[in-house]
Amino acid sequence: ALMLKYAGKGGASIYNTTIAANSATDTGGGIYEYTGGRIAPTSTPPAPITLVSSIVANNSTADAPDDIYLSDTYSLTISGASNLVMAASASITLPGDTLGVDPLLGPLADNGGSTLTMGLLAGSPALGVGSNPNEYTYDQRGPGFPRTVGGLTDIGAFQGTIAAAAPKIPAPALSTWALGLLAGLLGLIGWRRHRIE
Repeated sequence: ALMLKYAGKGGASIYNTTIAANSATDTGGGIYEYTGGRIAPTSTPPAPITLVSSIVANNSTADAPDDIYLSDTYSLTISGASNLVMAASASITLPGDTLGVDPLLGPLADNGGSTLTMGLLAGSPALGVGSNPNEYTYDQRGPGFPRTVGGLTDIGAFQGTIAAAAPKIPAPALSTWALGLLAGLLGLIGWRRHRIE
């Protein structure tokens, strides 16, 4: 999980990341924006957050289900685009195109590469609707696992979209007349060969 503490410490810019299946004993299982207001009231505003093409989902806490939690009475507008966030504090405004559904993540597993990843399952709403503004070459797994495939980038750290298969070129259909002509021609060739032998 990610904890942002005090605006004076700066904020966070999060790109093509998956923050999922974390747990906390208090609040903010995924991202916890802490300004000191819960323990000692403060006038320090929340640190800014930019979230781009990232998943924050399925995190759990003891007393709040939020994947992104703001600790005090301030409000926070998160900038960015192309995200999937299942739950956030009411005082947080997410980018307008944020998806608020289950990302259909697989369990943390060896999906190739040097680190364990949470793959996107078939039918995931995160497939093909993300962005890659930093032009990353690879997803979290590294070389051999492209970040963008066929012009499509998935939301999160894992690229599950695969290249479309080459279209099959159908065999040309022959009309009944053409089939009859072909049959006649083949018959004539067979008859001539029979006479020669």
